[in-house]
Amino acid sequence: MCADRRENILDDIVDATERSEFTSHSPARTRELGQRLAEVLLERGGGLVCLFGDLGSGKTTLVKGLGKGLGIEDPIVSPSYLLLREYKGKLPLHHIDLFRIESEEEFIEAGLEDQIVDPDGVVAIEWAGRVERILPVGRFDLKFETEGEETRKITLECK
Repeated sequence: MCADRRENILDDIVDATERSEFTSHSPARTRELGQRLAEVLLERGGGLVCLFGDLGSGKTTLVKGLGKGLGIEDPIVSPSYLLLREYKGKLPLHHIDLFRIESEEEFIEAGLEDQIVDPDGVVAIEWAGRVERILPVGRFDLKFETEGEETRKITLECK
């Protein structure tokens, strides 16, 4: 399941085989996209969400929207120093940040591979490009490009 090509990120996310691009003009809109994606993940019983983009491009902001859409009340914060934070909601959210991971080997040594092989709930991985070669199929990839102070182009693809 992926997204239909639409300009308005508030439109429903539906099945598609090609990539979809969204433009977000604010962090609030990026969170809304995360909430919509959470609705799809709830219907599917979970899934893997891989986030690609530079520092400050909106990856954690989207995960905050995922959390809200999953009914998580705790504040979502980047797990940069912990690698993994877990939250309880309608489905569990496992938030992984690979900013400090240098390679696939380090990822595996940290014991994170089990999180992506058979996700229990929703797994969101920031800096997923660091382990892209070992990511399984059947995931959502979101690529963030900064186009202005608050404007982001977000490309959503099913892999």
